[in-house]
Amino acid sequence: MTEDAYRADQFIKRTLGKMEKASPELRTAVRTFVNEQCNASCAATRLYTHRNTLPRQLSRADQLLPRPLGENTVNVAVALDVLHWRGES
Repeated sequence: MTEDAYRADQFIKRTLGKMEKASPELRTAVRTFVNEQCNASCAATRLYTHRNTLPRQLSRADQLLPRPLGENTVNVAVALDVLHWRGES
């Protein structure tokens, strides 16, 4: 995924859309949610945030993503991980 920077950039843009430029907090919230196997309670605990805050963040992410998170979870997770590895999260 990271050998070809151009193709990785295209994948990220196609997968994340406007979410690519979202705040680091929002991208971290989505990444944590996915890493916690889409369990909002576990993700909120790991993020040290209130359980009701996370659904608002996920709703905002769905507004920014080209496809809803629930329909594209794996690709979104990969794209966010690449940004994280690059130090952009």
